[in-house]
Amino acid sequence: MQIIFIINILNNLKGVITMKKEIFAIIITGKKWFDKNYGNTHHSSNITVIYNDKSIKNFYNPSQYGYGDQYLYTSFQLLEKEKVLNLNGEFYWRYCRDNNIILNYSCAENCRKKDL
Repeated sequence: MQIIFIINILNNLKGVITMKKEIFAIIITGKKWFDKNYGNTHHSSNITVIYNDKSIKNFYNPSQYGYGDQYLYTSFQLLEKEKVLNLNGEFYWRYCRDNNIILNYSCAENCRKKDL
């Protein structure tokens, strides 16, 4: 009797339960600046997360030390910190591939410090 009651409640809630908000795409735009005085490279990044319901969230990762593709790693660390993603130690590119998330990234080299 209780199972039938629960099934009836679930059937009534079918129209109320909505699709889970899932990530459709992540767009990362990085900027790098080289400090000639000390020989260090710094980067910043703008992150746009597009969801399957066409809503958008923007994040900014401020200037940090790092060269190469470090802007990607720090961007995904920010998304984990903001609880947008849960990588569980998985590489960001593998996580996107396995979850059918479009990942688009680019980086502007040789920017000025004030552009970061």
